[in-house]
Amino acid sequence: MVKEFYTIFSFCKNVSQRVDSLLSELLLISRNRIQKNIERENLLLNGKVLTKNSFSKFKKGDVIEIEIEPIEQLSLTPEKMDLDIVFENDDFLIVNKPPNLVVHPAPGHPNGTLLNGLFYHLNKSKINEIKPGLVHRIDKDTSGLLVVAKKTEIFNELSTLFAKHNIQREYTAFIWGTLKEDVGIVKTLHGRDTKNRKKFSANVKKGRIAVTHFKVEEIFSHISIVKLNLETGRTHQIRVHMSHLGHPVVNDETYGGIRKTGNSQLDKLLF
Repeated sequence: MVKEFYTIFSFCKNVSQRVDSLLSELLLISRNRIQKNIERENLLLNGKVLTKNSFSKFKKGDVIEIEIEPIEQLSLTPEKMDLDIVFENDDFLIVNKPPNLVVHPAPGHPNGTLLNGLFYHLNKSKINEIKPGLVHRIDKDTSGLLVVAKKTEIFNELSTLFAKHNIQREYTAFIWGTLKEDVGIVKTLHGRDTKNRKKFSANVKKGRIAVTHFKVEEIFSHISIVKLNLETGRTHQIRVHMSHLGHPVVNDETYGGIRKTGNSQLDKLLF
C-alpha cells in the first residue's frame, strides 16, 4: 500500500512520553491511527522497529522514523470487469484474482482494482447497495482465490474463522532450485527489513512469528513446484520464507527471484 507520508524526528532534548501520544501531537493525527501504524511495524527508533505504545524515554539524538499508511477508501466507483467468479451465494462469493491486478484502491491507484469490479458485479441488479468485504488479501502479482463477504455479519464470521486458522489456505509456487527436504516447516520471526522498508525479512531481532508448511510437488532442472500452507498470514510471507531458504519465488524481483537459467527458450518463457 502506498504510504501517505514518511517523516523523521531527531530529538534535541530528552523527552519522556508515550510514543503514540507524542506522535499524535507532533503530526496532528489521531492516537488510534498512530497505534495502528505502530502495530504494522511502521515505526523505527534509531533504525530498529518499535512495536510498543508504552511510556518511553527518548534521549537527545534519538531518531524516530514513522510511515503513515493512508485510510482505506470506503467509496468505490463501480467498473465493469470480466471477473472469474468460481462460487457465489447470498452471503459471499469466491473470485479467482489474476496476477497484476491491484486488489483495492489506494492513493495513486484509485480505479481499475478488483474491488471496483466487485462493486459493479454486486450492485448491477440490486436495489440496496452492497459493499464487498475482503476477508483476506493477496499481493498484486499473485493469482488465487479470494473470499468476499456481501454482508457485515458474514464478513465478521469469516474474518474470525481466518483469524482462528479454521480455514486452510493453500498456495502453489514456482521456486528456484531444489529444497533439501520434500516436506517441511519454515518458522521464523517476521518484520520490516531494516535496510529496505518496502521489504520484509526473516532476519530480524524483533518481529511476529511466521509459519509456513511446504511440500515439493515436482522438480525440474532449474525450478521446483511447491505447495504451501500458511499457519500465519504475514505480509509477503511465502516470498520471504522461500527467499530465506535460498530458493526465492521465480520472477519475484523484490526477493531475489530474477535469475537466468542459461537456456534461452526457458528464460524467454519465464521472463
